[in-house]
Amino acid sequence: MIAEKKMELQSKGVRLDWNIEQKLKKKFAGAESDYLSFFIEDVPVGLMNGLYTPASPFEIKEHEEGYAIFKNENLFSEIRFMKKPRFYDQKTSDGTPMERMCKMVAPGFPIIYLHRGCAYWGPKQCKFCVVGYVDTLEEKTPEQVAETVKAGVQESAIKTHVALTCGVLPQDNGSKLLAKTAKAIKEKTEIPVSVNGEPPRNLDHINDMGRADSIYINLEVFDNKTRKDIMPGKCAIKLDYYDKVFKECLEVFGENQVGSVLLAGLENDKSYLEGVEHLASLGVIPVVIPFYPTAHSKLSDRSPPSHERMLEIYLKSIDIINDYGLNMLKTNAGFLRGGSIFAIKEVMRGV
Repeated sequence: MIAEKKMELQSKGVRLDWNIEQKLKKKFAGAESDYLSFFIEDVPVGLMNGLYTPASPFEIKEHEEGYAIFKNENLFSEIRFMKKPRFYDQKTSDGTPMERMCKMVAPGFPIIYLHRGCAYWGPKQCKFCVVGYVDTLEEKTPEQVAETVKAGVQESAIKTHVALTCGVLPQDNGSKLLAKTAKAIKEKTEIPVSVNGEPPRNLDHINDMGRADSIYINLEVFDNKTRKDIMPGKCAIKLDYYDKVFKECLEVFGENQVGSVLLAGLENDKSYLEGVEHLASLGVIPVVIPFYPTAHSKLSDRSPPSHERMLEIYLKSIDIINDYGLNMLKTNAGFLRGGSIFAIKEVMRGV
């Protein structure tokens, strides 16, 4: 089953020889060793490799006229990569290369980091976070982003949705930037857009972000004690306030359009599933993602949860989500529609 293969790869990482990586990067998008994105048949697979990857039994090699993953030197699965879109060679009106504006992570779907800064960066940063090291521009303007998205849409390279994300900025400036950028995109295209950010202190900003189609306000960790350890700055925002924000988001964005990421593997599974149920009970779709310990993060020496553990979490989460009448397949944009870095949709569909 593809779901099982995807879970195995995401739990172990995939090795990629430097010479093959350089060859891939000339022709394909999503072929970087630290963030791999490829397809098994028509299923997108994304994984963030880390320090655990060199011990992986999986390796990408050239195979026949394409590429494949081998497990302990035996063929595991043929794969294909996304061709680089032509708009990558264009520049915005202020001369910024469009290739630096977004990262294509699945067919028709880019993720765009609007700002690489974060108010918590330093002693209070989340231990899993690497936003300060993301290989992108420090800051992007709504006009630059909208021009890039329009070029991608005109080429049909961007055709399903766009995900906007931003680090935590003082005085709700992250929410303001997300709102302005979603508005700028919608003025040039009709592509679905998601916004992904911290709970704004001023709830009026949620309404301002309403030009987007879907919104993600991420808990990441549910257990309060673990939150204090893993998220020393962000843990100051209490669960009660998140609940208030979620309620407002549902009023603005509607059913199945509000999600919240929970990172599996950072807390015990009992509290993790309590978090899944808490979100679902509010009408918020839990985005069940395995924790990836990326290089440069303060948790870089950890490993992702095993694929057996993730399968059990996925199955129990699917039951909870269904029990509350939510449907992750109806979310218009963002993590839930993209689905490359988790396997819950493949498990649910039995593929």
